[in-house]
Amino acid sequence: MSFFYSLLVAFNLATFISGAPHPSNLLTRATDFLADLSFENLNVFGERSSNTYTFYSGDGTVAAGWPLAANWVDTFENMFQLNKPNMLSSCAQFNQTNPTIDEVRSIFYGIKNITSSSGVDARFILAIVMQESNGCVRVPTTDNGVRNPGLMQCHNGTATCNDGGVVRDPCPNETVGLMVKEGVLGTAYGDGLKQTLAKAGVTDTSKFYRAARLYNSGSIDASGDLGKGVATHCYASDVANRLTGWYSGESKCILDKPVSSSSSSSAKPTSTSSVKSTSTKVTTTSSAKPTTSSKATSSTKASSSSKATTTSKPATSTKATSTKATSTKATSTKATSTKATSTKATSTSKTSSKTSSTSPSATPAPKAAGYSTSCKTGYTIVSGDTCDKVDTKFGITFAQLRSWNTGLDSTCSNLMLGYSYCVKV
Repeated sequence: MSFFYSLLVAFNLATFISGAPHPSNLLTRATDFLADLSFENLNVFGERSSNTYTFYSGDGTVAAGWPLAANWVDTFENMFQLNKPNMLSSCAQFNQTNPTIDEVRSIFYGIKNITSSSGVDARFILAIVMQESNGCVRVPTTDNGVRNPGLMQCHNGTATCNDGGVVRDPCPNETVGLMVKEGVLGTAYGDGLKQTLAKAGVTDTSKFYRAARLYNSGSIDASGDLGKGVATHCYASDVANRLTGWYSGESKCILDKPVSSSSSSSAKPTSTSSVKSTSTKVTTTSSAKPTTSSKATSSTKASSSSKATTTSKPATSTKATSTKATSTKATSTKATSTKATSTKATSTSKTSSKTSSTSPSATPAPKAAGYSTSCKTGYTIVSGDTCDKVDTKFGITFAQLRSWNTGLDSTCSNLMLGYSYCVKV
């Protein structure tokens, strides 16, 4: 036994002794212990990446300034460690019990297991989990024509611990694993990361950024610019930053929302959720521990392969009307647009409507998460709106706006384009 390994064993002895009962078989005990060691002591000796955000634009190539995979956080374990604190506080934004360490452990091994069978890089999977839900195992399932359940807000998947008001606490290990599996391998109704990587059409590192955009919106703009087209325009830039170590602070991406000097840099990386066709994703942002960037707007995927990242996905159905429930700890935002075949729960509606809900409309805008049941007047968010602008427009305070729309986070980073917010009760 090497000195390094002996040191690790000694370091974790207290954890091992106080843990859950183990079978008496010595070999099994050793195997279980090593498994615990890989999770409990994540990044104890590992190198941490700098927590900075770089705004990327263009087609995702190195020539356009996007990072090589060699510049990502060196290992999945180290990247998970950076984001683990955010996961442990990720459900408060949905008024749900925060994940326990056991539930976070289930996410860790759920990703490791699906990576082994699918070949999809575990770091990429984790970046999407954080973008869509911030690792909240009780993220709400959104359903605006297409269901978007689970950690990755996949397209009409089956795995969820929060569906129609029925919440499972604790969230079973097998359910957490299935959430990840459906997000990576896809469902009968829409694509997962494995499919969008295959459809990226390139073999260099840009395939990951293109695949992320496809997962969010179902299509890539004809120009090849990952910040153009439908859905959350900041999605690919946010994911690239998560991969290089961004886990807290506000997104510097300005494509989906104006940068406000009042934005809190203490907000955690928020996950951006996209709405795949005919379903909406509800994105949320948290502001304290290392985590992911938020997808604050909803978008619709135009391609038949769309994900259900916190937005619903019927097979080749549009996710544009569903909202993703992704949480944001890095405070990144998502622009709303429609995904043509599925929606994610963490993103905001991807087919954003530019009509305010105070004006007559043939198709009413979807209501934001936590919309007051006693609301008398609603307003649909249009391009360029901020919480300050809405407050000024209707002569209300931000505290009132949040009390009438309880899904809105404290930094207004998940204000969703195309969604109706209550402005008078």
